[in-house]
Amino acid sequence: MAGQKRANKKTKTAPARNQRAGLKRYLIIGVIAIVGTAAVIFLTRDNSKSSASKNAGTAETGIQAPMRTEFLKEGILSFYTPTGEYIATIDIELAEAFEERRLGMMFRTTMEENQGMFFIWPADVRQSFWMKNTILPLDMIFINSNNEIVTIHKNTTPYAETQYPSTRPAQYVLEVNAGYCDRVGISEGGKIGWMRTN
Repeated sequence: MAGQKRANKKTKTAPARNQRAGLKRYLIIGVIAIVGTAAVIFLTRDNSKSSASKNAGTAETGIQAPMRTEFLKEGILSFYTPTGEYIATIDIELAEAFEERRLGMMFRTTMEENQGMFFIWPADVRQSFWMKNTILPLDMIFINSNNEIVTIHKNTTPYAETQYPSTRPAQYVLEVNAGYCDRVGISEGGKIGWMRTN
């Protein structure tokens, strides 16, 4: 009899223990699920906020901020008259990768008189530039693969989205401060020579 009673007690308490253990497991799983969901929501919200602010900046300017805004000397360029007489030499920053050409002088606030940005393409093509997001007025000098100046647009208007095209195919475009061509006597038909310095 006594043995039967003890057996009955054991069989009654075992299911109760199993139920409590099961409830604990469900409770732990539930807490983990809640914490995980909260973390996902938090991270997603932060990412969408930063994406929204990035997109807002891009929407305002049409492009993301440039990689650099200070002048970097990468070469030198000399100007010559159509008959080959030397005129002047300036330092140049090269823009030959796609992103460098796309950004160009955008957002730059200063450029010295003896500096310019020199855009390079693989071959002569019809070029067309504009002044979107460009703060400084510029002289744009279009140069063909024979180093001959084929087109000059002087005193371009800051921020204007007007197109400034080359009249003939050009492999290079040089941007210098507005008025530079008149100050030193650079004209269409003149020549240039340039070299990398680093």
